[in-house]
Amino acid sequence: MKQSYIVIGKNEAENLDRCFESIRKFAAPFDYEIIYVDSQSTDKSLQIASGYTDKTYTLEAPCNAAKARNLGGSHADGDVLVFIDGDMELKEDFRGKAFTEDGTPRYELFSGVFCNYFKINTGDYRKEKKNRSITETVREVDAFGGNFIVMAEIWRALGGMTESMDATEDIDFCHRYYNTYGLKPYFINAHFLNHYTIAYKHVDRFREISYGKNPLYMGRHMRNVFSINILPLVQRQILLVLSLLLTIFFYFAIFLYIAGCMIDFFYTLYKGYQSFSVLGLIRYVFYCVIYDSKFIIGFMFCRSKVD
Repeated sequence: MKQSYIVIGKNEAENLDRCFESIRKFAAPFDYEIIYVDSQSTDKSLQIASGYTDKTYTLEAPCNAAKARNLGGSHADGDVLVFIDGDMELKEDFRGKAFTEDGTPRYELFSGVFCNYFKINTGDYRKEKKNRSITETVREVDAFGGNFIVMAEIWRALGGMTESMDATEDIDFCHRYYNTYGLKPYFINAHFLNHYTIAYKHVDRFREISYGKNPLYMGRHMRNVFSINILPLVQRQILLVLSLLLTIFFYFAIFLYIAGCMIDFFYTLYKGYQSFSVLGLIRYVFYCVIYDSKFIIGFMFCRSKVD
C-alpha cells in the first residue's frame, strides 16, 4: 500500500531538512512518495524541497493551508495520505502504532500527540509540555489539527478541505467526516510529531491570529462539539441562553480577564519568548480582547456544517 507524505510550508527553509529527513526515516520500510506544496516562500524552501522530491508545487495567492493540502492531495498517487507541516518532524517510534508491517494504516482517519518546541530570544528552541500526556491508548475524538493520516478514498470522498476557510479547516474536515459516516476520527496517545515554531502567545503572532478568522472558526467549532455530543440531550435554545449568560459574565469579569491576560503575557517573558515593553503589554491585552470577542461571535452566530 503506497503512502503519500504531503508537506506544506511557507518560508520554512530552516526547518525543511529536518522535516524531510524525518519522513525518509519514518517511511523507509514502505512504498512512499513526498509531495511539497509551497505558499509563495521568499527563502530557499523550494530549492531545499527539490533536493528530496520532484513533486514540488507552488500555490497561487491568496494562500491558505486548506488550498495547499488540497493541491498536494490532488497530485498524490498513494492509497494513504500523511499530512505534515514543514516546521514539523515525524517521530519514528509512531510508525508501528500507525501502520501494519505492509504499510496499511490501522485506522482510516487518525492523528497523535505532538510536542511544541518554541523559539526563544536567543534563536534556539525550547521544548514545551506535550499537548497531551503519553498513555499509549487509542480513543475517539471530535477533531484534531491539520497533521494527520487518512485513507485517500476518504479524503477524496469528502472533497478534501474547505478552501474558503483560512483557519480550522482541519477541524471542519473531521466534522464532515462525522456528518457523512457517523464516525469519529481516532487519536493515538503516542508521540507523533515535534513542532518547531514561534510561541502561540507571542504578541506578534497573537496579533495575526486575533485579526484573522481563527477566533470565529474556533467559536463555531466549540458549538459543533456541543452539537455532536450534547444536542441529543439538550435543546439548542438552552445552549443559546447559556452563550448569552457567558457573554454577560465576560463583561462583568473584565477586570479579572485583563489581569489574566497580563499574567499570560508575563509568563511568556519568564519563559524568554519575548522582551518586555509597556506597548507590547497593551497590544497583547488588546489582541486578547479581539480574539475572545470574535470567539464568542463565532460560537453564537457562525453557520455550522453539523446543524
